[in-house]
Parts: sequence; C-alpha cells; structure tokens
Amino acid sequence: MRGLFYRFISFVSRYTGLWLVSATAGVIAAAYFVCLPGRTANSVRFYRALYPGRKIFFHVWCAWRQYHHFSTVFIDRLRFEQHGGPTWVGEGLEYLVQAAQKGEYGILLTSHVGNWEAAARGLQTLNFKILLYMGVRQYEQIEAQIKKDLADHGISIVAVAKDSDAQFEGLEGLRFLRNSGFVALAGDLLWSRGQKTITVKFLGHDVLLPRAPYVFAMVLGVPIFVFFVVRTGKAQYRIVAHPPLYVKAGSRDRREAAIRRAAQQYASLLEQTVRRYPEHWYHFTPMWIDGTNTQHRHRRHTRRRLDLHGEQRGNKDEKKAST
Repeated sequence: MRGLFYRFISFVSRYTGLWLVSATAGVIAAAYFVCLPGRTANSVRFYRALYPGRKIFFHVWCAWRQYHHFSTVFIDRLRFEQHGGPTWVGEGLEYLVQAAQKGEYGILLTSHVGNWEAAARGLQTLNFKILLYMGVRQYEQIEAQIKKDLADHGISIVAVAKDSDAQFEGLEGLRFLRNSGFVALAGDLLWSRGQKTITVKFLGHDVLLPRAPYVFAMVLGVPIFVFFVVRTGKAQYRIVAHPPLYVKAGSRDRREAAIRRAAQQYASLLEQTVRRYPEHWYHFTPMWIDGTNTQHRHRRHTRRRLDLHGEQRGNKDEKKAST
C-alpha cells in the first residue's frame, strides 16, 4: 500500500489502534488469495514440494496462511513508525562484525524469507554501510520517510527495473564494495529474462538463481554472507547470519564448479530455513525449471526439431529434383 491510502491508514491507526489495520489487512490478503489464482497456484505448488506427502487441502491451507502472514509486513511497518523498533535478536552477527573490523566487506545475500525492512532496521544498529538492491515495485511501496530513515543510518537503496539486466552488475555496487561497504541483494529472484543464472537443487527441484553474486564474489575476492530474518512476534524478529562463503577457484577451468558449489550452499541454507519457517516464505513467483515448465520446453524443442527435420528433408528433395 502506498500514497494517500497508506497515509490514511497510518493516520487512522494512531487513534483506533492496529486492530482495525490488522482486520483490513486480513481482508485484503483473502482478496488477493482468491482473485489471483495464478499466484496462489504458485504458492500451492511450493508447499506441495515442501510437503510432498500431504493432501492438496493442506497445501492450500499453507498458502492461505502464507498470504495472511505476509500482511504482517505492512502492520509491523506501522508499529515501527509509531513505537520504534523492531525488537530483534541476532544469531551469527559476529561474522559480519568481525569481517567489518578486518575490512572484509562483502555481499549480504538475502532472500524472500521474512521482512527485509525489519532486517535493514536491525542492521542499522551495527553501524554498517549497506547498499540494498531491490525491485522497483518494492521500492515504490516504501514511503519517503522510511527511505530517509534508512539512509540516515547508512543504508542506501537502489531500485532495479524488472527488465533490467543490471541487478548487480552496476558500477555503483562495485564501487560500494571497494569503498568498505556491504552490498545486499536477494539471491532467490531473477529480475529479467536475459539475466545470467546458475542451476541448483531446491526442495528436490531444479531452480535458477542469479549468477552475478557468486561471480563478483569470486572476481573481487570478497565473502558472501547468507542471512535471513524471521518474525517471532509483534514487531519482534530474529536475524540469522551464516559463516562467510568464499567463491575460490584454483584455475580458470574450476570457476564454474566453484560458482555452482557456492550457489548450492545458499540454496541448501534457504531450504533449511523455509522448512523451519514455512509461512515466512514471501516468494510468490514460480521457481521450478522442471515439471510442467520442462514439459512445455520439451514440446517446443520437439517442434523445433520436427521443423528443422522438415526443412532438411525439403532441401534434400529440392536437390534430388534439380539433379
């Protein structure tokens, strides 16, 4: 929610409390669940992969809970404005602190698990300089005051268009890394069709992840810090950081294996997290490249082969006719 409606809800909540906002958010979440069947189907497909032995009704119920849990992002944003916060505890943040003390700033590889804004506000207290890449739609949904508040605490935001091929390739991110700052971006979402990818296993399926974070970590010799943020209560969060990943290859022919190994480590950590906090998964777009999608690609590939075979036969017939 943005613009006038957001300001209206924010104003009303100061007098009525957040119960009305919570009720409204629940109605909106239900409307999205019903009125966006394609997106809901993606969520159901995800929970089918997460719980393969359960009935379809359970998967639909999980998707319903996912939509309503996602509404807490907006509700907690109002709590941050009115009461400050969030309240959070850190787990593994010493890895970031130690790296910063050594001058080993690197890539903060995030995901669509939990509330990124809560993570950003929590990391503010560590006095890190952070450059955060995010999609234009997410960027536009942040109020100007929130952007200013984050910027005042050393967190800059770069909006990336959906069809842009420069989610991380931009010179701004490279300069930021060289000037002693962390660059944060989501490792589980592709922004454009032409974006370079790497294939990994996730929940037993082949998925495509952005390739750029691992390439730049290898080329620049900087570590990758995988971290997640999960909600534990009203405006209460846990930020979990993992030990640094280094993408190192002894020779040029080993680079692909090093990149794939690091990407799979991230995917494995992501899988562990969503299994532990399934309703915190706020990724509503399809990820699989097998299953139905593979069948469609196989049909297209078969048609191409048939067309090509037909062209070749036609050429041979022409040659025979000419002789």
